Amino acid sequence: MIWPLLAILTILLILMLIAPLLKGGEYSKNFISLFFAAFLALSLGTYALIGRADLLKEGALQPYQAPPGPSPEQVQAAQAMSPEQRAEMILAMVEGLAARLEDEPNDEQGWTRLLRARTVLGQTDKLAADTARVEEIFGDDPEALARILAAAN
Repeated sequence: MIWPLLAILTILLILMLIAPLLKGGEYSKNFISLFFAAFLALSLGTYALIGRADLLKEGALQPYQAPPGPSPEQVQAAQAMSPEQRAEMILAMVEGLAARLEDEPNDEQGWTRLLRARTVLGQTDKLAADTARVEEIFGDDPEALARILAAAN
């Protein structure tokens, strides 16, 4: 809705600048002052509507770093485990992820991994509780909520 309005305002400003040239007139100081004031107002208004001030904070634009995976030694040790021991190790990793998400609740990818793990492990009660927690945390951001729930299924 805002983009057509901004386009129309931009076209009007361009026409206001060109009109005196087409008539053979000269620009007045008032006209130039009005143009720059309008340009400044439109710039600030556009930033207020679509800007993200939180990206100006130090470290806000850090690239995603995948969580550390198991070391080669840990993989080798897991291969030597019995299926029961492996299942215990997997459950411990999933519970560790759940605990970390309590400390860092805004981690979309973490929640996606947790919901997927709960689904694969058949932990329907914990899956329902975690899904409710995700809806509580990301309730004010429907796009993030949709991404998490879609990726988890």
